[in-house]
Amino acid sequence: MSEQIRVLHVDDEPDFADLTADALEREDDRCTVETATSADEGLARLTDAVDCVVSDYEMPGRNGIDFLEAVRERYPNLPFILFTGKGSEEVASEAISAGVTDYLEKQGGLSQYTVLANRIANAVDQYRSKRALEASQRRLSLFFEQSPLGVIEWNEDFEVVRLNDAAEDILGYAEADLRGASWERIVPESEATAVGGVVDALLQNRGGYRSVNENVRADGEVIVCEWHNRVVTDDSEEPRSSGSRPQADDSEEPRSSGSRPQADDSVEHGSTSNRAEPGDSEASETPRAERDDVPQATGRSPVTTGEAGDSDVVAIFSQFQDITERIEREQQLERSTARLEALFENSPDMINVHDTDGNIIDPNPRLCERTGYDASELVDMKVWDVDARIDPAEALAIWEEMAVGDRHRLEGVYRHRDGSTFPVEIHLQRLDLAGEDRFVVISRDISERKARERELQRQNERLEEFVGVVSHDLQNPLNVAGGRLDLAREEYDSEHLDAAARSLDRMDELIADLLKLARGGKRVNEIEPVALADVVEECWHNVATGDAALVVETDRTIRADPGRLQHLLENLLQNSVGHGTTSSRRTEHADDGVEHSSAESEANGGRGDHVTITVGGLDDGFYVEDDGTGIPEEKRTAVFESGYSTAPDGTGFGLAIVEEVVEAHGWSIQVTEGADGGARFEITGVEVE
Repeated sequence: MSEQIRVLHVDDEPDFADLTADALEREDDRCTVETATSADEGLARLTDAVDCVVSDYEMPGRNGIDFLEAVRERYPNLPFILFTGKGSEEVASEAISAGVTDYLEKQGGLSQYTVLANRIANAVDQYRSKRALEASQRRLSLFFEQSPLGVIEWNEDFEVVRLNDAAEDILGYAEADLRGASWERIVPESEATAVGGVVDALLQNRGGYRSVNENVRADGEVIVCEWHNRVVTDDSEEPRSSGSRPQADDSEEPRSSGSRPQADDSVEHGSTSNRAEPGDSEASETPRAERDDVPQATGRSPVTTGEAGDSDVVAIFSQFQDITERIEREQQLERSTARLEALFENSPDMINVHDTDGNIIDPNPRLCERTGYDASELVDMKVWDVDARIDPAEALAIWEEMAVGDRHRLEGVYRHRDGSTFPVEIHLQRLDLAGEDRFVVISRDISERKARERELQRQNERLEEFVGVVSHDLQNPLNVAGGRLDLAREEYDSEHLDAAARSLDRMDELIADLLKLARGGKRVNEIEPVALADVVEECWHNVATGDAALVVETDRTIRADPGRLQHLLENLLQNSVGHGTTSSRRTEHADDGVEHSSAESEANGGRGDHVTITVGGLDDGFYVEDDGTGIPEEKRTAVFESGYSTAPDGTGFGLAIVEEVVEAHGWSIQVTEGADGGARFEITGVEVE
């Protein structure tokens, strides 16, 4: 149904006003006419609902011109037709000056109402079109200024007319710097052909195109932008041109061009072209460009392209956004996806993806190879068909308790197609894969590890037997020998007895070190805070130090197994005392800086030859350093080998014990040269409080 036209007719002749109302409603069923007999009554009845005012000229009180001026104060653009029996050039001129929409002289007969109805309809249509256009312009302006995307308006030559704040931020230009510039200003030469194709397609085919291309910012930075470009055209008939002054003797035909005054000499009928015919083949095949038929707002005055038969260009707009980071993320995702796919397909581990019901969804080639099944067979199986150790009910319960992202580690036993089995270590994680609840299972054949564990268990059992032999079966005879030696000394005085005593002491030292290695192993007990300086002082009192001096330059607390840390420090201190010298031995035993026993120290007078040992802190550990002979660089790796010693009576186990304690804690040890040329042992990777 057509939109109703609400007319207010003001005439001081009630009968004529009623006749006019009836005639208008009969001529155009859209018209609804309300009458008033004076200008004041007309003003009282004038509301926003009125679409057009028709008024006589000669009326008591205010005349038609006075009434028009009063209406214009409230409604500057409301259609107002002066319908009067007093026709003259003077009245027409005054009416035009006051802003009348149309002027029509009363005639005899009913045909005048046909003309009046036509004038009213045209005036209201144009008034509504103009209001719609203004509303569209306001919406466009709001969209332009407040859009979070960059927006550029171009002229028909694709030169910048204006751009919004977001566009300035993206491109780094102020609007004044780009106004009037060609699109080529913001496009690198490498993209000129492709973007030029988009421009040609837009102008030839109208409608809209989406494109992705590189752009150059004001500072020279190259970015990637996504563009939505639209040419808005006017597909309606050409607006009527007018401007002639009103005629006193209007014909009974509907209004002709130039027959009435206009408040606005042009009426714009803007429409958005939502579709466009394909352009030439070159434009249609522009790289990275595609049709974009999303409607855009209109609101610019028509701009003709100059090509006969083409619709007029109303406006050209481009919305765009910087997608450089998005493109980089997508490329990174593509690379990551490719790596993950390669890892999945070529992983030495067995991998499968299964759902919450245990159905295998995606097995990798390694799983197929190790189980002997094809992928097509595995996807028809449950995980407990492959893992003999899984109980379906227990597995479902475990999965139910796992949240997305949770991990679970366990061991299983996989069945081969031929019925054989092999042990596996399984790492299970629950994930959301593209919106689907899935479990990723990575498993590894641990047959060799299990074999090593069994062998290690056998070795440990033999070691325990060995420890029993050393600690009991060897120690007892040595104790007896030591007792007999003491009795022999009471009866005889012989240098041979002294040599025998030294040999027995040597055997005691060997047995003690062997037991430390065997019982300590590469494990620690309870880790706790330990004051390093206190432990060093205690160890110093447990070592035969002779004339050696100790300097402690740290007060830090570290986390360690106190007992095993004590073993480490005692052996390092003993090693420094045993091989330490600051004078003559530097020449006599230049390569002798490893494990000189306490017996040798006693042979040298028990003085430690005045060696000074310093214990200090590192960023992530501590060091033990002496000013003795040092350790040659080529021997710094060998010193930690069990049984390595340069001293005739050294056991060769002291530094091996040190290395074992270090590894048991997860630390690292390095031998370097001290500040005064001696040996420096640096222990790092230590947790410091």
